[in-house]
Amino acid sequence: MTTVGIRILMYSGLLCLFGGLEFCQQPANREYGDIFLPPELFKSKTLVKLTLGRKIDLGKIPPDLSLPALKSLCINSIFFESEDLCYVLLPGCPVLEELVVRGYSEGYPYCISSGTMKKLSFQYDCEVAVETMNSMSFEAPSLVSLDYSDYALAEYEQVNLESLVEARLDLRYSERAKEPDITGLFIGISNIETLHLSPGFTDVISRCVKRGLFLLVFNKLVSLYFGSKNKRGWKVLPYLLKQSPKLETLIIQGLDGYAGDVTMRPFRVACSWLWRNC
Repeated sequence: MTTVGIRILMYSGLLCLFGGLEFCQQPANREYGDIFLPPELFKSKTLVKLTLGRKIDLGKIPPDLSLPALKSLCINSIFFESEDLCYVLLPGCPVLEELVVRGYSEGYPYCISSGTMKKLSFQYDCEVAVETMNSMSFEAPSLVSLDYSDYALAEYEQVNLESLVEARLDLRYSERAKEPDITGLFIGISNIETLHLSPGFTDVISRCVKRGLFLLVFNKLVSLYFGSKNKRGWKVLPYLLKQSPKLETLIIQGLDGYAGDVTMRPFRVACSWLWRNC
């Protein structure tokens, strides 16, 4: 039987749970340890911040979960049923403002929905899940800041991020989703003011544009952070500049790893060339 050492700190409405500190005779075929949290945790009326991590299995989250005061939630490498995050945990946090989700397993949450959330960091690195969980939705009309790292999926069917100001996007290409469609994602972030694009995501954008993706005009975009490691990705930059009529600042990142040539027409934009990643 798996034994997990747990340390719980609770003070002034702040609770942090650290799992996986002590594993005794964990079976070789088990990546996550089982843990049973006290039922009172899921109905706390005073809890403001909750951190769960890492590499523990929460099992089935109680369907009557209610955390009316919770404003900050961090889930770090926790195994749970995807439906529990989408339809139990988030609905049970009516005043949630900040959410951090980091995962490396097949327990893939396919929908992030919250009317109060202002800051979201969603970082997943499980390529095998791309085949089964091929779509993602964001329904967060109050979201201001987004940090999204994952493999590009086949579809982003519902993206409502009308208040979004800044986004960091690092979506990578996978052979498991040979034709990712990021149209819905770009429609959802069209009101963005500051946009960070990783080299991996510019490669994905280039592949999608080649298949017919039409980028909308970013009427509010004033700052663009752009990186690429191949000529295919660099071809996206002139297109983005053309679709950004109010752009004031362009930051080029990652030139130390690029050995090709790129040609573009001049645009009226202030450029900063950084030879190292910011």
